[in-house]
Amino acid sequence: MVSVSAQDFFFFSCVRQYMEFNSINVFDGSVAYAVEYSNLRSKELSDIYSSAKKFAETIPKPNYQDQEHGLPAVLVLCQKESHKEDNQNG
Repeated sequence: MVSVSAQDFFFFSCVRQYMEFNSINVFDGSVAYAVEYSNLRSKELSDIYSSAKKFAETIPKPNYQDQEHGLPAVLVLCQKESHKEDNQNG
């Protein structure tokens, strides 16, 4: 089993929080997987999750009426932010 990095945990948490904020059915267990297979301490996990949640709140809500530009690139935004977080903490 591969250990999950802080960057991965941020990414998973960010996407999950965005989905929850916008009442999108969550079908992915990546956050639970990351907690189980990371080498991070409880405090680190909590801090990263809080940071990811805070960032996810800044991503625009989906606008299903705008078929061309109404859906934000959540995966890309969360991934880019995870790199920033990793660089600040690493």
